[in-house]
Amino acid sequence: MSSTPLLRLPVEMLRNVTDHLDLQDRVRLTVTNRYLYFTLGVPTHSEFLAAEASEFATSKQLYACKGCIRFRSLTQFADDMRKGARTRSGPEAQSRFCLECGVERGWYSEGAMIAIYGKPAVLGRLCSSVTDHCGSKASCGSRTLVWKPLPMRQHSRYESWGYMTRSCSETRHAQEEYEMWLDV
Repeated sequence: MSSTPLLRLPVEMLRNVTDHLDLQDRVRLTVTNRYLYFTLGVPTHSEFLAAEASEFATSKQLYACKGCIRFRSLTQFADDMRKGARTRSGPEAQSRFCLECGVERGWYSEGAMIAIYGKPAVLGRLCSSVTDHCGSKASCGSRTLVWKPLPMRQHSRYESWGYMTRSCSETRHAQEEYEMWLDV
């Protein structure tokens, strides 16, 4: 079985061709097979930040996360990570991280007050869930679950995009709650 003409190109020519692709097209190409994945590599955080200005990212409301180094929907970020200096093309955009990375990597400390769509939330001390309980003690078992880290779907080892199920607030999805419908 012969390889495709693209795979027969020298590495330098292949990189010259792929340098003209948009970020999302380059990522899609790299996950097609092992050779391209290891030859072209995974995009860097600075490449994601540069791609935030593209029509693709702005139309789908995608922001780059410094922790997982991928695009995430704006619904995956706390308010202070999407506004002010950390906004798209802002002076501190490179320090923006998603809720999942903030919780898993300890960037949000237990009991931290976080605003999500203008609603105050707090990171529970025991369950690492973000709830609406904003008293002096962050406890698990408060009324409304605002955001909860969920297990990641198993990816192929070459896939660099992540996945997290949609947040649920009581019985309604976050999209219904905030009148936002994501293209996921």
